[in-house]
Amino acid sequence: MAHTISIAAGAADLNQYQVRHKEGLRDKMRQGLELEGYLPYVSCDYAYAVPNATPSNVIQPYQAAFTPVNTDTIDSVENRLQNLKVDLEFDALQLEKFFNKWKSNWFELGKSPIEWSFPRYMVQEIIWPKMTEELNWLSYNGDYAAPTAGTAGAYTTSVDGFKIKIEDAITASKLTPVASGSFTGSDIRAKLEAWIDGFPIPYRNAPGTVFMSVTNATRYYRNFRAEFGWGAGNINNENKTLDIDGYAGRKRIMPLASMEGSNRWVFVPDGVQSMIVGTRTGQPVFPELRFEAFERKLKCMGEFSRFFGFEHYNDVIVNDQA
Repeated sequence: MAHTISIAAGAADLNQYQVRHKEGLRDKMRQGLELEGYLPYVSCDYAYAVPNATPSNVIQPYQAAFTPVNTDTIDSVENRLQNLKVDLEFDALQLEKFFNKWKSNWFELGKSPIEWSFPRYMVQEIIWPKMTEELNWLSYNGDYAAPTAGTAGAYTTSVDGFKIKIEDAITASKLTPVASGSFTGSDIRAKLEAWIDGFPIPYRNAPGTVFMSVTNATRYYRNFRAEFGWGAGNINNENKTLDIDGYAGRKRIMPLASMEGSNRWVFVPDGVQSMIVGTRTGQPVFPELRFEAFERKLKCMGEFSRFFGFEHYNDVIVNDQA
């Protein structure tokens, strides 16, 4: 490899690496995604709309007269895609500094030169991990704001996350929280169980996952340990989720770093498609980055689409804490 990095050579090498290793990069990103990695993907051209019906009574005693009894609520949930992009720019002096910092760490036994070259560090160690981090944050906390023409927007305003979607659904009376009340580290176990006890009966005994922040999951575990001792056994074999004891259907807590700062609990039963992640039909799920040499700059660009939302509200339960 040359003793320096030129704009033109850098663009060519980065494009080659991106194309040659795109599947591995995507797989690594999927493994690093929290909430998005757990939920099903759906695709659409512009918006994804699904009927959202709440059934009422169906059966009644027989009589000859026609006496309809149902008072079904039939609505639809519409999720609109939002467009996101990646625009990065590097100049020759930045690349030279980058070269000097990383050149002594490039060599790795058992790998071909392209695997331990400048493109690998730029793409695999810098750009894609940062995209993963930001997409994780957006999945729950994102709050979309239209960009100002010609001005770079903050990643935090790229797309609406589940926090906003849940708040909007509650405001529109499409999603009614089950009250948990406020909680602390000394009563979170009892409050969580009381919250589940308040579920409609089909969900009270259904297996499923409760999403909450890592901090609140830690509080639950420590509260459980303080009350019942170290060997109570509420950590499952994967050591990633916490089992909630005492229910016919196994319920577990999934800690999410993206929910930090929130006291929201979200329960999703197993085997249903209620919380979903939307992508654009025919467009890659993750951006296909391309690199171009322009004037004295190396530019990186990519586009993709997302929505975080609900297919329906029937099979999702939240508490009354923000």
